[in-house]
Amino acid sequence: MSAERYTVSQITNLIKEIVEGNFHNIWVEGEVDSARPSSTGHLYFTLKEKDKASLKCLIFKSTLKKLKKLPQDGKQILAFGSLSIYPPSGEYRLIVEYFQDAGIGDKFIEFQKAKEELKAKGYFSRKRPIPYNPKRIVLLTSTTGAAVRDIINIIKRRGFDTELLIYPITVQGESAKRSILTAIRQINSIKESVDVVVISRGGGSSEDLWVFNDKEIAENLFNIKFPTISAIGHQIDITLCDMVADLRVETPSAAAEVLTNWQFKARENLYNLKRILDTSINHTISAKKEKLKLFSPKSHYLRVNSIIVNHTMHIDKIAENISSNILHLLKTKEKRMLLLKEVIYKNNPSEKIKLTKQKINHLKESLPQFLNSLIHQKRNQLNRYSRIIAEYSLSEKINLFNQKIVFLNKAINRNSRQILNHKLSIIKMEKSRLNNLNPKNILKRGYSITFDENKKPILSVENIKKGQTITTLVGKGRIISTVKETIK
Repeated sequence: MSAERYTVSQITNLIKEIVEGNFHNIWVEGEVDSARPSSTGHLYFTLKEKDKASLKCLIFKSTLKKLKKLPQDGKQILAFGSLSIYPPSGEYRLIVEYFQDAGIGDKFIEFQKAKEELKAKGYFSRKRPIPYNPKRIVLLTSTTGAAVRDIINIIKRRGFDTELLIYPITVQGESAKRSILTAIRQINSIKESVDVVVISRGGGSSEDLWVFNDKEIAENLFNIKFPTISAIGHQIDITLCDMVADLRVETPSAAAEVLTNWQFKARENLYNLKRILDTSINHTISAKKEKLKLFSPKSHYLRVNSIIVNHTMHIDKIAENISSNILHLLKTKEKRMLLLKEVIYKNNPSEKIKLTKQKINHLKESLPQFLNSLIHQKRNQLNRYSRIIAEYSLSEKINLFNQKIVFLNKAINRNSRQILNHKLSIIKMEKSRLNNLNPKNILKRGYSITFDENKKPILSVENIKKGQTITTLVGKGRIISTVKETIK
């Protein structure tokens, strides 16, 4: 007895005829999951029945224009349409023409309940500061995904003197919850100093990321004794772990950039300062060498040597005065910075403002060292030139030499003042940048920012609905209004 023989296209077309002929204009009930618009304007999503089965669905762009609302993840709906098979992939899906609410899915109800409980306990409002220059970072992630490679590559390229400790975890599947909880609890038992803990995974469907909506995992993440960063999924994915973490970033790569931003900027600034100082020093040395060539040998070595020693001591005194004045000025600026810090904290500044303040502190600490180093080099150069001059006897041009010494003294004073004024201008410039970045100053110039009912900024009319209450923050006060109509 021989079995009938088919090609792939033949059997697929037969199944297509059977399915599309028998499942036309039907109602299907299920929970919406992974609703995502395509680049062509169509809407793809999945209807799920707990852990029993799932059905891929598609609403064409032309049908979407007729619908008053779109399917939302977690909603239980009744979808009306027909089954269709796409032969090239052999996949079948429901082509939806209409849908209506059938209640809220169990998983989404559980998520909303956990979210409200954690919010009531204050788990979303506590935000500890992230160290601007972390030395030891603990990373919780899968060692087989792209997320860990992205983080390692960015830290290697942008950072320095950073220790990255990777704790492997399972990020999806049945064992994911136990793996994540074990890792978090072991981190809390670490006795050594840790600057920040990052929990991370790459993007995926809402089902792939759902373990990070587990209430127990979110509570344990909140209770980690070190500052935490959540880098889960992509920009549109927000989980309970994102909400309880001290800082939420859009992607794993963004987490690595935040952690290395200060080191990257510091390295760049140090290079620029070194280049400026090298140019200034080389120019000054060349000018002094040309002036010393004007001296001719004469006969009063001891007197000339005494003059050089006296002027060297005078230069030391000038250096001490410069250092004292700079320290006094820096202390004054430090007090002013403390006041600015308090103002910035009250206005919830961005990370860029924090980094700018840290750069100013770095300049404040390094300025005396640079000046002392410069003065020490100049003193050594004068001693070297004095030994050269000592080999000759100067008599007729002692007065000329005294005039040159006075001129050199004035030049050193002038260069010191120029360096000091340059550093002061840098401090004033950074202070001005801080004021310009103050959100309240931006609002006073006529700008405004509007928040939804969850106090999140509204970036597009697609994020609000008719009848929704919104709050607009202006330069002086707030405006609370109700949406009557949205226009794209």
